[in-house]
Amino acid sequence: MGWQFTAFVLPILFATVLGVGLTGYAAAVFRRRSRDPIVAIFSFIAAASVVWTAGSALKLLQTNPALKLAFYRLLHVGVAILPPLFVLFVAAYTDRDRWLRADAVAGLFALPVVFVLMVLVDPAGVVVADTEAVTDG
Repeated sequence: MGWQFTAFVLPILFATVLGVGLTGYAAAVFRRRSRDPIVAIFSFIAAASVVWTAGSALKLLQTNPALKLAFYRLLHVGVAILPPLFVLFVAAYTDRDRWLRADAVAGLFALPVVFVLMVLVDPAGVVVADTEAVTDG
């Protein structure tokens, strides 16, 4: 298992650390206050961003092709759930409570969950057809 350094990873690691801080802060505010859905959804957005940026950083730092692919798949978990979380955040912020019902949330997350399952399971190479490690130029 080899690791490599690249300058491209520094801003991504900074974003990861910032996301961890925002996730912790939002979780603390959520516990202290009256369980505000806006804060809860914001903490989920921050956590999904951490999964995205951490997976991206680990993918860049790793030299083993199998682990690179695993981190590539991991980052898509964070990427896929961000759009419905943004919709829920806007709905909560604008007091559109009907979008926060369980059936509406399930509908918003249906396609991202299918996408994540496809990326993680990858039946018959549908998502990732072939991988190759480039070692020069």
